[in-house]
Amino acid sequence: MFDDITSMLEQEFGCHSFVLYGSHANQQATASSDVDICAFRSAGEEIRCSKLWNTHLLDIWIYPDHNLEESALTFLRLRNGIVLKE
Repeated sequence: MFDDITSMLEQEFGCHSFVLYGSHANQQATASSDVDICAFRSAGEEIRCSKLWNTHLLDIWIYPDHNLEESALTFLRLRNGIVLKE
């Protein structure tokens, strides 16, 4: 499932790196849990993408790379996240 999601984000938004966080990352997801992913791309605006994908609700935050340098506190929620692809 996660390979398909990252492929879709690569094609649709030009993302290159992905971190899974939240209930799916800490193995507490239920059938109704959303899939929380933080994605990064070389350039562009910050985007929040929420959509239904193959019966899963995706909650995806997409950031340009330069945000990593400017907003370290924003990424504290990624603690214990799982890197899906670098």
